Amino acid sequence: MSGITMTTTTDPDADGDAAVRRGQAARGYLRWRSRHLLDRHGLTDWAVIFLWPRKNDPDRTTFGRCDWAHRLIYLNGAHLMAVGPDYSSPHSPGVDEIVLHEVAHALVGPDVEDHGVEWRQVAEAIGGGMDRDE
Repeated sequence: MSGITMTTTTDPDADGDAAVRRGQAARGYLRWRSRHLLDRHGLTDWAVIFLWPRKNDPDRTTFGRCDWAHRLIYLNGAHLMAVGPDYSSPHSPGVDEIVLHEVAHALVGPDVEDHGVEWRQVAEAIGGGMDRDE
């Protein structure tokens, strides 16, 4: 190997690009999965909006919110990205649980008590029965 010098260099942006692609794929999955769950339960005319709360935002600890008047389900995108599609524990619910929790609110309507008996029946029937208030 006379006259040939082999060096390896690491592109500092290569890992960053991969992380960006993984993040974009994860966000795409969250959008698809959320839409799928709404459609599966007949909420085809509802929309999902992902919120990205800032550090001091009061919504930063909220997993999701149902806005019946505007037929919107707000989801905390930062939280969903952190838990990932498959992660679930008693202290941190997974993606499906969070989306289905809000779907249950949408299905029972605005006049039903939040997390009351009627809501719990619907939530448990569709798999979104987690309740942080317990």
